[in-house]
Amino acid sequence: MPPITVVLAAFNGEHFIREQIASLQKQSYSEWSLLIRDDNSSDRTMEVVRELARGDKRISILSDDRGWLGTTHNFGALLKAALEAGAQYVFCADQDDVWHPQKIARQMQIMLQAEAEFGAGTPQLVHSDLAVVDADLQMIHPSFMDYEGLAHPQYLPLKTLLVQNFVTGCTSLVNRALLDLVVPIPPEAALHDWWLALCASIAGEIHYLPEATVNYRQHGRNCVGARNTQMHLGRLLANLPASVGRQTANLAAGITQARTLLNRLEEASVTDQERVQLVREFCQKFESPQGKLQRISRVMKLGIRRQSRLKQLSFLLQLPLVPVLPQRA
Repeated sequence: MPPITVVLAAFNGEHFIREQIASLQKQSYSEWSLLIRDDNSSDRTMEVVRELARGDKRISILSDDRGWLGTTHNFGALLKAALEAGAQYVFCADQDDVWHPQKIARQMQIMLQAEAEFGAGTPQLVHSDLAVVDADLQMIHPSFMDYEGLAHPQYLPLKTLLVQNFVTGCTSLVNRALLDLVVPIPPEAALHDWWLALCASIAGEIHYLPEATVNYRQHGRNCVGARNTQMHLGRLLANLPASVGRQTANLAAGITQARTLLNRLEEASVTDQERVQLVREFCQKFESPQGKLQRISRVMKLGIRRQSRLKQLSFLLQLPLVPVLPQRA
């Protein structure tokens, strides 16, 4: 039973964080430590955490003077601290969810099997499905993946991850080899879980557990949250110009994230150059001021697409709208 580290990014979570930590304490896998960083909360979050830490020596607090970092870079600080402390396996946790008792055990079983097959030096990420629940933990949908119209691609998940994330951070487990690659999370990272998944899809492997290991609580203040197709469509049509602008900006952020990763991969020893070349060719489609409309056919030829018809249609409409990016040096 190798020891694992759980990193939890906290911010104004006094109402739910106690229940989340309690679900960690109820895990069948007991060899864990919990590292929490508070992102300058204005409520009683840290009072609750300090109280719980006094009663459980496995809980520790990452203290610094960096103030508010936002979710992605709060997790970035935690992952960096875990790396420096020598962590070999790291789970990400949100403050407002509830973990199922077998979560760590089930995902560690998959991780250890993957390392036995590919070697511990290969970056590995294990993620799972989630159950979507309301603020009182009443079931909304038993499968977040089905609810969102998502799936885990069996072949080259990179072709989806370049333009759409399907890995939810609070279900993610990473090994040391992946931790070495993802840290530090750069300013250009769109989301921490998207960055982790993108790195794993290029330099290693992603594994999916098709069962819910987390009750994913929806309470109106979620950083991302869950939306079904009808909700996505309603949001799109409510203000079409604003929606298109927002989604185009998200696509541009994803492309910038991929370009940043290319720079890092050139410094690392990545054996699968075919995947690296796919990222390079995709990014190059946005570096020329000529033929913005031709981006659609050129990206389609690379096999890069989003999941669900609505998201794919939205993606195709956004491609010509992405601003031209400066060529990489």
